[in-house]
Order: sequence, then C-alpha cells, then structure tokens
Amino acid sequence: MFLFLFAVVGISVAEEMKREIPQPQVDERVELLGIVYRLAGASEYQCDSFKEYDDAINRHFAPFKNHPVVLVAKVSRSTTGIGYNAVVDYAIHLSIENGRVIFPGEDSEITLEKLEPRWNRQTARHFAKQLDDFYVKSRFHEFFESHREVYQKIEQQIKTINDKIDYAWYKRFYGDANLEHFHVILNCTSENNGYGARCRFRDGHEEFFAILGVNGPEAVYREDGFIAWTIHEFNHSFCNPLVEKHLDDLKPAAERVWPFVGGMMTRQAYPEPKFMLNEYLVRACEIHYLRHHGNKNEADLRLQHYRSLGFLWIEELVALLDRYEKERDKYPTLDDFMPEIVNMQNALVTDEYISRLQKREEDRPKITALNPPNGAKDVDPGITEISVTFDRPMNGGMSWCSKDGHATFPTRKPVPAIWSDDRLTCTLGEITLEPGKTYNIWLNTDTIDDFRSTDNIPLKPVHYTFTTRAEATETKEIE
Repeated sequence: MFLFLFAVVGISVAEEMKREIPQPQVDERVELLGIVYRLAGASEYQCDSFKEYDDAINRHFAPFKNHPVVLVAKVSRSTTGIGYNAVVDYAIHLSIENGRVIFPGEDSEITLEKLEPRWNRQTARHFAKQLDDFYVKSRFHEFFESHREVYQKIEQQIKTINDKIDYAWYKRFYGDANLEHFHVILNCTSENNGYGARCRFRDGHEEFFAILGVNGPEAVYREDGFIAWTIHEFNHSFCNPLVEKHLDDLKPAAERVWPFVGGMMTRQAYPEPKFMLNEYLVRACEIHYLRHHGNKNEADLRLQHYRSLGFLWIEELVALLDRYEKERDKYPTLDDFMPEIVNMQNALVTDEYISRLQKREEDRPKITALNPPNGAKDVDPGITEISVTFDRPMNGGMSWCSKDGHATFPTRKPVPAIWSDDRLTCTLGEITLEPGKTYNIWLNTDTIDDFRSTDNIPLKPVHYTFTTRAEATETKEIE
C-alpha cells in the first residue's frame, strides 16, 4: 500500500517537473514570417550556414519572390525600419487553422498596427491578407511538412541542452512567473539571432517565448552558451515590463551616460536609453542565474564581455541582485526590489562619474596614420601589407576585423600581424589585393576590441576602407 502510494506520488512529481520544462520546437508561423522577410532581403533572416535549408527555400519559393506580401515587407522595411523583433512578435500572435492564416480579430487587443505602430491601418490589413494568400499559393504547409524530419533532429539536439535548464528558477527569482506558458521556439531562418516575447491573449492569460536562431542539425551548439542565451531571452518577458514601470526614475542616469555609450548601443540595435536599460536588467539576471547554477566561468566571461559593450554598471547590478536574493523576506518579488535598483543607479551616476567617462573618452588611443590612407581611391593592388600607427604604445593585442564574412577583407596568408619594437605600428602582411575592389576593415568592433593601450583603454572602433585602382589596359600601336 505504501509502496503504491510512493509510486503514485513519484509519478505525479515527475509529471509536474516535466510540465515545467518547455520543449523546443520549430514553429510554422515563425518560419512563415521569416521566409517572407528573407525573400524581402532582410539581413536578419538568412540561413547561409544551414545550406540544405537555404537551397530548399530558394527552390520552393523562387516563383514567389515578387509576391505582394514580399513587396510590402520590402517597402515597410526600407521606409520604416521594421526588423526582426516586429516580425517574430507578430508571428506568435497569429494562428494557422485549416490551411489558412488566421489573424487576431478587430475586437482583439492585438492587431498588427497595435503591435507595430509604424504600420498604418491600411498597410497592416493589406499585409495580413497577402500573407494568407502567400501561405496558400506557395503551398507553405507542404514545404514545412517536407522538412519535419530535419526540424525534429534539431529539436532533439536542442532538447538535450534545454532539459538542463532550471526553469523553476524563474518562479523563485521573479516571484510571480507562471511556468505553464513557456515556449522555446527554434527559428531556422534566422541563424544566431534571438528574441524574447511576451504575448497577452484575449482571455487575459499570458505566454512567454524564447525564439532562438539555429543553424541546422549538423551544427555544434555550445551547451553553456545556449543555456545562457535561453535564460537571457526569457528574462526579457519579465525584465522589460519592470523597466517600463520604473522608466521615469531610471532614464535620467541612462541619458547622462548615453553620449559615451550610445554609439555602441545603437550598433547593437538598442537605439535609445530605454532599450539599454532593458538589456542591463536582462543581462544582470542572466549572469545571476549562471553564478547560482555553478557556472561561474561562463558568468565571468559574459560580465567582462558586457562591460566591453558599454554596460558600465553591469557588475554593480549583478552584485545588487545577490542582495535581493538574501532579502527575499523583505522583497518577495523583483518588482518590489526595483526601487533599490533605481537608487543604486542614480547614486552611481554622479557628476564625478560623468567626468571620469569624459576623461576616459579623451584618453582613448588615437590613430595617427593608416597605410594606405583611410578612404584612398587609387591604391596600388600590388602592395603586400597594410599598417596602422597609434599615438602611444599599445599592449600588443590586435583586432583586424571583418563584418561581411571577409568578402571585402584582404586575402592573406595565415601568418600573424606584427608590431614594431616601440609598439606604435601594427602591420598586416602577406596580403593579396584585387584590382578595382573596395576593401572594408574594422580596427576593433563593439564585440572585439584588442587594440588597446598599455593602460588597457580600447581604441574606439574605426572603419578603415580603401579602393584599389583597376589594372591598366594593354594597347598595341597600329603601324
């Protein structure tokens, strides 16, 4: 009798734990919107690393590259800047039933123009109608089902990682998270991009999404990184509303530091202080999770990386979250603790703090010479080296970078760049240039900044470009 009771209780607990682990899946709605925007040329929706899928999309949808919904997506993107987040956010609000795309009704609190204010009502309705037409005429469901086996392989690969995530942490940490409605969506059309979304439905319930770009079943997914990424995206569903609620108190300090970090934030797709504040809290909570789940090395690496991206007080915020955990009797939810986060930030960003940032900006190493010069238009294609010279000795690291997969980076032999004895000049040798070609090189980027002075101050990212002259055309004299 007791043994039977124990077995029943054991099964019940196991079932409860299983329900708290969302199972990763490829979602037809997200793939649909992703492929439409991929056909529209959106850089966020490419799958070059997943060549089998890339080729299949090209074959199946080639006749529909000028479908009206693709043209609307292309125009809306170029005129309003609608990008990755708006696309996936809309995807999770629609449904597919009986072979048709079903949109939220007019009486719903969610419509396309409400989700994305840059859409006007007429364009939004036209897009919705044409998306359904595209779905039917392109036989999208047939395409999706033909890749079911591939999707399942990816899902199973990610499941082995996903099952190691402590999803119960969200309820413990935030104090008010509902674990019944978590969804892990794998997006095959947007490799390496991620998005966290919170969706409210007409009946009042909310669902939470982590939408993660994947590179196919043959790709290698680093476990620690994928776990941190998943935690990060789900954090958005809880952190963003908290920042919004306390935005008036948080913004003044953020606006004071914006002149010093705004360029880096904008290049990371955070165009204003509000988005930076969202990321601060999301990333601090992500690091907190890693530290409290025995992954200190990954947490420390991410902390250092985030500071290099311009999140200046991320370390202080992570430390403050430790205090929150120790005082949960006083602060049952993170919402209750938000005034302490506001106080910390405002106490930190003083006049003296701003002065230090100003001095640091003025003290950044500067480039005194580039060879060939930056912007040069008639460079000899026969040169075999390029170089950069700084106004002070550097620490010996270097970041000669490409942002286009080396398509416009000089071809070179696998030999290291070298520093002059005085550490002022770094030379990239053994290069081969093509005639009549424009080259683009980044000296440091927002994520890679190893060009640093001896006192560890990084060079501000510099876009270095030059164009080689065309080869002279040989001519013969007519005698």
